[in-house]
Amino acid sequence: MRDYGADWARRCTVTSGDVPAASDLDPRSISQILESLGWAAIAESQGLPYQRWTNRVSSEQLLVPTDTTKADYDALLARVYRTLADEHGRAFEEVRRLTMLQARAHLDAIRWIKDTPLESGIIAWDVGEEMFQVARSSLAAAAKATRETRRYFGNSSAYIAKRFLADTLMGQTEVGSFIVTAYTPSDRRFFFSKSSEETAPSKMIDPESKTGADIIDKLDEIVTAVRGKLDEFKHTPNAEAFDEIVPVGFSYEMANALSLLARGGDGGIRIARTGAGTSRPVDREIAFDAVEAPVLDKVAVRFAATREPEVANLVGEVTLLDHISSSGDRTIRLHVSNHPGVRTVRVRLSADQYDDAIEAHRDEKSLKVTGTIEREGRYNWVYSPSAVSIVDVSDDDDDDPSSSTPSELSRQAQLSLLDDDIANPSD
Repeated sequence: MRDYGADWARRCTVTSGDVPAASDLDPRSISQILESLGWAAIAESQGLPYQRWTNRVSSEQLLVPTDTTKADYDALLARVYRTLADEHGRAFEEVRRLTMLQARAHLDAIRWIKDTPLESGIIAWDVGEEMFQVARSSLAAAAKATRETRRYFGNSSAYIAKRFLADTLMGQTEVGSFIVTAYTPSDRRFFFSKSSEETAPSKMIDPESKTGADIIDKLDEIVTAVRGKLDEFKHTPNAEAFDEIVPVGFSYEMANALSLLARGGDGGIRIARTGAGTSRPVDREIAFDAVEAPVLDKVAVRFAATREPEVANLVGEVTLLDHISSSGDRTIRLHVSNHPGVRTVRVRLSADQYDDAIEAHRDEKSLKVTGTIEREGRYNWVYSPSAVSIVDVSDDDDDDPSSSTPSELSRQAQLSLLDDDIANPSD
């Protein structure tokens, strides 16, 4: 189990006794707090030393100072603090502490937002579950894209995605539409493989890794590129144009996640950065309309059909044995249990490998096949696998982190961010 270390626990500890000075509540922090409590900024002319906000429920307005050089800046900001404390009570205190924690621990906040026709914050159960899958798949796809770009990742680059998700924290629900929030460590480093992580201490610089900030930069870059292509699609409806942003990191997995986000109601991704180690804008939101879900669905299907060959370990049940004696061809159909996105695959085997397949089928055991998955027409194929063996239970080494269940580490990491102490798991 990952040891987060004393520094991580210290930075992720904010006690109820922390009462900030007015200078601690800068305009950016106040804006984040106001949005979390259901306030909306009112458009103002450029250059004004303040920003007006309105409460979406009560329509009350609040004047927030933005020019730190003004003599009354601290006094006005303190007044905002008192107003919010009186208006929202404990909710304001909790949101304020969370905002302080985010700054102290260098956590980037990513929010997936889904509009709903029901009461604010209420959503159909299955749609709510889909939203958590959207968040998980988006983060995993972005992490993988920092190592390589592919139309279809499958199990490729799974290590960095698993490690990144294991270090991601989950936030509380907020006022507004249904919102899923992830807090990602911007300054923590994530490695492309287990071997690169193990050898890192002996190297001055390890190019086989990315920081959490790099991964969120990539997420920002990908969804921005997708937004641009969707805007182009309105005027020139050509799904092939999305091929142009595959080198940016767009993939089947991201297309599928964004389609799910927009399906049945408008959605969006809001990214709030700590400012540590990023060159991207600090706070921004990218919106996706419900009518764009079918377009993203079409792109996802196209990417899946034209995906690059992929080396993988496949485990599953042998459901078909086919031996043509005249040509010597020996083919099986494997019902795959450990590879999301590949339900069945046809495998061409040698004579000895075919004997193993017969034995696995006869004894009702699983067969493990290592080889390159290629797409031909409607079918997935593995030709001349490098290894074939009989296994008693499914080997999940290649499980995609975007669809696996949370590990014990993930459960530890997703403890409430507002507890006085965050768990510090040890090996």
